[in-house]
Amino acid sequence: MRAPLRLLSCSLLASAVAACADVPPAPPPPVEFLVSAGDSTYWVRPTEQGLRLRGSPILIAHFDGRFHEVYVTDDDRSYEDAVFVGQRLWRRDLVRGDSVLVFEDTLVPRLARRWAAEHPEARLLESNEPESGEPVAATSAEVSVIAIHGPYLSYEYHADVEDEQSRPWHTTRRGVVDLRSGRTVTVADLFGREAADRATTRARRRYLETLDSLVRSGDERARRIAGSLDDFEFDPTSFSVNGDAAAPSVEFFAPGAGEGESGDFAIPAGAVEMPAPRWWAAVRQTLPVTSLEEPEDQWDHGPYQLSASYRGDRARLSLHGPEDRTWSVGSVQAPVHHVLWLDAAAVDSLTRRGLRRAFDEAVFYDEMTRTAAFDGAAPLRRRCIAGRTFPDKPRA
Repeated sequence: MRAPLRLLSCSLLASAVAACADVPPAPPPPVEFLVSAGDSTYWVRPTEQGLRLRGSPILIAHFDGRFHEVYVTDDDRSYEDAVFVGQRLWRRDLVRGDSVLVFEDTLVPRLARRWAAEHPEARLLESNEPESGEPVAATSAEVSVIAIHGPYLSYEYHADVEDEQSRPWHTTRRGVVDLRSGRTVTVADLFGREAADRATTRARRRYLETLDSLVRSGDERARRIAGSLDDFEFDPTSFSVNGDAAAPSVEFFAPGAGEGESGDFAIPAGAVEMPAPRWWAAVRQTLPVTSLEEPEDQWDHGPYQLSASYRGDRARLSLHGPEDRTWSVGSVQAPVHHVLWLDAAAVDSLTRRGLRRAFDEAVFYDEMTRTAAFDGAAPLRRRCIAGRTFPDKPRA
């Protein structure tokens, strides 16, 4: 009897395999979206082969129904023996193609003008002319994107000043700029005066508690910071916007400015949860619901749910739909900042063409002249001044 049972089992198995082979694979879901993750943007589109993931080293902002690329360019005003390099922050409409300056460093141009006045014989370098390997003065400024929430961009500004008459001087602070107008905004502009006053009072109290902890700490770095607390001062205009789908928040950073280590970082005063203003409604749908139990973020979009599972410096994206179907999207840089749903935005052909052009052009960008990258994790970075490379200290 065993032989017939084996033959019957094989027959049933063959029938099952044949039946499965006749079932067509699940079609890709009719969703399309942009994922901002790490220092890149990823475009996810449905195709006959499934969901296609394409990455590009650009940052995209969406507000007032239009898509914009955000980027940074160097502002080089160097002379033969003195280096002056600042940065400018721009936004470019992806349909019209026009760029608008939204943030410009003022320290580097001011010091460059002063150098020219004090050294009338100094010769301004041509755009492609190499800088001196041993400059007697070097000033650089860097603008890093921390977060983008609709039309509001949070940034960190850091500057280094070196000359032959004094010790190196540094400064670090944060701020928020309105991408529509280029105007620097306050907490009151974003959340109202009453909410801003409450948040500022709470953050100032936390800042004083942080200073007390630094003074009492036995950590060597904390003791060095405590010895230069006069170089820090709580400033309610030095902040960044954070938050998830649940609620927005504001994090204040007491800016540092001074010689030595003082200006290399800003002291955080902790995040303060804020009431959601009217403009936050459009932002909320781009932000994740964060899991407190698992290293995972989730975005709900109609009957679909996008999840980002974190492992190391990568995030695995998966799309979940009706009938417990799941589509693997791919792996992206971590963390995932926000998701822009293109199928919900009713993207027209002109906008789609502009997005495609921006993704194509980004392949040819020169990293030294056109770049913008999220810097919320404050990684160890390196800056190059006149051929000399200086390692940055991790900033708080």
